[in-house]
Amino acid sequence: MVSEKDKGLLREMGVKNSIVVVPNGTDTTFFKPMGRKKIENSVLWLGHMDVHTNKDAVLFFWREILPLLQKQCPQVRVVFVGSAPPKEIADASRKNGNIKVTGFVDDVRPYMDEAAVMVVPLE
Repeated sequence: MVSEKDKGLLREMGVKNSIVVVPNGTDTTFFKPMGRKKIENSVLWLGHMDVHTNKDAVLFFWREILPLLQKQCPQVRVVFVGSAPPKEIADASRKNGNIKVTGFVDDVRPYMDEAAVMVVPLE
């Protein structure tokens, strides 16, 4: 588990096996809610998009997932935060007001705080 709280929840669920807490390394005192108002229908993509795994993931999201979201929720707003966004996403942001590409930012917390949903690609 990544926290004592998670470990406790599993214990409450009746898990008897040995459970080890291995913190994930996120500074939860730094990355905490800032109290900004959530942007309705907003999705945040956060990450360095030049790493091949992240580039593959962001392009998969862009080409395969976002069109499904837009079909269900035409007003969905997506913000791509991180360096080296693929050209097709950067180009689209100049034509579509619901797509924003920031590139590198000094502080990601305001974007995280305002997002209704955050994309976290995991294998």
